[in-house]
Amino acid sequence: MRLRIKAILAIPWCALLPAVAVAQEPSFDADHVYYVDHPVPLAPGLILSIFGSNLGPSHGCEGYHDEKGIYPRELCDTQVLVGGVTSELLWAQAGQINFRVPRQTPAQGSADLAVVYQGRTSKTVAMPLGFESPTIALENLARVGMPIWLKINMPYERESGIRYPFQIYPAAFGCNEVEVRRNGVLLTRIADVGTQATGAIIGPANPCGWLGFEREPHFKDRLPLHLQYRFDQPGTYEVRLTMPRHFEDDVASVIDWTKIEILPADTSERERWLADKVANAPTDTADLLADFLPSVLGSPDDETLRILLPYLDHPDRLVRDYATYGLTYWPNNLIAPRPPLE
Repeated sequence: MRLRIKAILAIPWCALLPAVAVAQEPSFDADHVYYVDHPVPLAPGLILSIFGSNLGPSHGCEGYHDEKGIYPRELCDTQVLVGGVTSELLWAQAGQINFRVPRQTPAQGSADLAVVYQGRTSKTVAMPLGFESPTIALENLARVGMPIWLKINMPYERESGIRYPFQIYPAAFGCNEVEVRRNGVLLTRIADVGTQATGAIIGPANPCGWLGFEREPHFKDRLPLHLQYRFDQPGTYEVRLTMPRHFEDDVASVIDWTKIEILPADTSERERWLADKVANAPTDTADLLADFLPSVLGSPDDETLRILLPYLDHPDRLVRDYATYGLTYWPNNLIAPRPPLE
């Protein structure tokens, strides 16, 4: 019995005390600072999320802005520092913080990002600074003899403002300029407003706007390259897009030279594509002018001419006019004379 008592007394007295949890400092990595669903550099005024651990309370706290739209810079004992400057906080919780990058943050270089919770500060994480840029790419695989649609991808879920068609002239791209080169040599445009509006009076409408429809087209943020340039050879081309600056100074208006790949012609695939287009031709003006007719104009031959001709007598004048100017893609000797547009 005496030995047992000694054994119990030998247990350190601190082991008999209740366990006390050791508070952990906030922790996160640079690649877990997100805009919606992907990591981005820090940019002034941008609302971002930090994902990590011990960033805030277990139960989330929501920040509310004042009458000037400013959110609190401390929320439930949580702060976010960008280059030492406190950020506005929209949400704070153990695993996630939503914050607004201070507007005075530079748009270039790098800055230290840190989270403070209940007086404990995370390790500073060096973050790149800058705005994401728009990008361009082919909307789908493209082949010789088929339409070539260029898709414009804007950062931060913004709208590009590009809504083709801009006018009833198929080659009109509004105030957007597209340049194409191959092997370093600029291609010559096969059509533009100047060549298609011959003999017509161009009205005083905003040239940067787009045609108004009763219903919004299903297609946006894209341009039909094949209506300004001829892609009659497979291979690598480069495209540069200049858009009018209708954003704040945070988004570039020029998307520099971007490579696109044009595949060789495939007769059977083109036949299937045309058959599917005709079988599923839209009936409303918006999608006729935003997709169907400009796609058909991508390869002017006897077959596509037969598809286009009925639209010269369409009940909607916009469709009639667009189809009439679309005839400029065919040689004159294939087109029967028609009365001028009124």
